[in-house]
Order: sequence, then structure tokens, then C-alpha cells
Amino acid sequence: MRAKVDKPRETALKILYDINEKGAYSNISLNKYLNSLEFESVDRAFITDIVYGTLKWQYTIDYLIEKFSLIKIKKISPWILNVLRTGIYQLIYTDKIPVSAACNESVKLAAKYGHTASSKYVNAVLRNIARNKESLPYPDRSKDTAHYLSIKYSHPLWMVKDWLDLFGDEFTEGLLKANNDVAPFTVRVNDLKISKKELTDILAEDGFEVENGKYLDEALIIKNPSAVQKIEAFAKGYFQVQDESSMLVAKVLDSKPGETILDVCSAPGGKSTHIAQIMKNRGTVISRDIHEHKIKLIEQAKERLGLEIIKTEVFDAAVLDSKLVGKLIGFWWMLRVPVLV
Repeated sequence: MRAKVDKPRETALKILYDINEKGAYSNISLNKYLNSLEFESVDRAFITDIVYGTLKWQYTIDYLIEKFSLIKIKKISPWILNVLRTGIYQLIYTDKIPVSAACNESVKLAAKYGHTASSKYVNAVLRNIARNKESLPYPDRSKDTAHYLSIKYSHPLWMVKDWLDLFGDEFTEGLLKANNDVAPFTVRVNDLKISKKELTDILAEDGFEVENGKYLDEALIIKNPSAVQKIEAFAKGYFQVQDESSMLVAKVLDSKPGETILDVCSAPGGKSTHIAQIMKNRGTVISRDIHEHKIKLIEQAKERLGLEIIKTEVFDAAVLDSKLVGKLIGFWWMLRVPVLV
């Protein structure tokens, strides 16, 4: 008889499979599973941590799999690969999960989503990593600083190289460390429907701990955001879940009522809806994306927030109209700035 798997870990595995293998948005897939199943708040937090933590450190985790596995990543089945990723995340990047729990629960998942050999393989890799946790084989910094920093802090090599060229070693490492800090959960007040004070009071009445954002008036930080998208205030369009750094984009753009704005890669709609909100719902925001199912996410957001000026289009941003290209080249030629087409 197969051992019973841990439901929160299995749910995290399914979410990561959706993200890594099906191209799902992390927040949407997470909410889909959390809203469809009854979990206690502690389990919701655990699932969220495994999903986002594994994604954040996946670059490093995959490097370690290559180092400790006799099977190349490309030959590992997607389910087993994601079991390994979640197991390694629990072993290395959490301090409250015992090694035995991380390994044993991963082995159970491997048995369910693979076969007997899969569970033995997962057990061997995870136990080996656990034994070597204090001396993991990171790249030699003295020989290749960029590769070391890339793996150590789980960032793409090309990005690290660019930052090293621009900022130098010390600042780049500090930037990489800061980039791995957990960002606060923020929402954007829809001031077309409600004031910031009114929304803050509603959230407090619903049991949420709320404080002002760091940079923007319309931003609120929610300390305990579990199930916030299931409350009535969300359904009524009083707020949109959006990172504060993402909100800054629309602020910098500084669009005005009556203008026409084109968002060429807009799903799931955070920036487009913010732009429309700043424009006081007057003008036109053309929101494009290459995938029909992602366009539906924008449609849902604009309807919930009451933003009639957003027009959605399925469109490939990599394909430019020839007349538009000509106008762009002419415009940049007048400014004596090169344009890549």
C-alpha cells in the first residue's frame, strides 16, 4: 500500500508543475489551488512559501541537482524534477523543516508521481545534499566571479555579468542579496471606487493587518494576506493585488485623461488597469498579449475594477507593423538615437 502523501506539499508540487511545465502565472495558479481546497491558514502559508521559495531559488537548485544527480536534468521527468526542487528548497532554504520530513515526504511524492525507482532516486539525491549542506559545491569565486554570484544568489548569468560591468563586485552582490529578500504583499487602492481610508478600515474589519506602502499613496501593505482575494472588497473591485515596484511603472509614465496608451505585453493587467485608473477612466488603454487565455485575465480585472477604457487585443509584440517601424526609425533618426528593429 502506497504511503499517504502530505496534502500541502502535494498541492505545492502541482502548482509548480503548472508554472514550470504549462507556463501558468505563479500567483494565479497558487490562488486557484488555495481557493479550490480547504486549508488552514498555516497550510496556506506553507504552500505559498514552498512555491515562491522554490521558484526564487530554482536557478541554484537546478545547479545542485546537476551536481548531485547521475541523471541529467533534461532526462528527469517533470514531476520528479519538481519533487526534487521542492525537497531541496526545504533542505537548504528553510530552518524549521527537519531533514527527515523534507526527504521522507519527497520520497512519498516521488512514489505517487513516478515509480519505485523514482522514490529511491529522490531519496539518494536529497540525502546526499543533506549530508553536504554545509559545503555545497558552488563555483570557485576566484576563477569566475560572475558564475559564482549567479549560482549563489540564483540569478541568470547574463544579468550578473551586466551588473558587474555596471556596478562592480561589492554593489552587485549587495543588489543580489536584496533582490532575494521577501517583498511585502501589496495591493493598489482603486480610488475610482473607494478612498484609501475606507479600504483600510474595511480590511481591518476583516482581520487584516494593513499599513501604508513605502512609495505610493495608492499602495497598501497587508501583513497577513491569506485569502485576501476571497473577500467582498476584492470582488467589488476596491483593490488590485500588485507589487509596489510594478505600480511605479504607471506613475513614471504619468499618463493623462484622454490619452491613448498601448501596453504591448499586458497580462495579467496590473499596469494596464493602473494606467486606466490614473487616467480617471477617460481615454483609451490598448492592452495586448499573445495568448487568448491571458487576455481573459485582463478582461476579468477590468470588469471587476470598473475600467471601461481598456480595449484588449490578442497580438504578438514581436511583430511590428511596417508603417509603424518606419515612423519609429524616422523619429529616432531625428533625435540621432539608434533604434534596433
